[in-house]
Amino acid sequence: MTHCSNCDAPIDECNESQPVCPRCGTSIAEDYEDDFELTEDLYPEAKDETAKGADWPRGIRLQNNLSAVCLNCGSTGTGTTFLTCANNQCRATWRVNRCLKCKKPVDSRDPETPRCTKCGWLICANCLSCNCPS
Repeated sequence: MTHCSNCDAPIDECNESQPVCPRCGTSIAEDYEDDFELTEDLYPEAKDETAKGADWPRGIRLQNNLSAVCLNCGSTGTGTTFLTCANNQCRATWRVNRCLKCKKPVDSRDPETPRCTKCGWLICANCLSCNCPS
């Protein structure tokens, strides 16, 4: 059994897709495998009426280079699965991970991968699974 490094609570080993402490929410995942780069032009303009602007941030889970970028201020997020904006004025939080079943990316900022109201995990847009029993 794994224990949380933050509060020493036991972590259920079945929680492999989104390994977090049930008590304090600290991530116990390994460092995220991708390297991230910030880009100058991250966001569509607020008044942008194009499909990309109107749908923002739909599909952000598929943009690996944006998974650690704060959508509020453009700063880099710190953390692995649970990320927190490094900008002390912003401090936005979001979650980036992979589906337990199909391994497709999930992102709490993407409207296509919302949080399940029953178990709290992100619902995969590909296979529609979360952590609820079948």
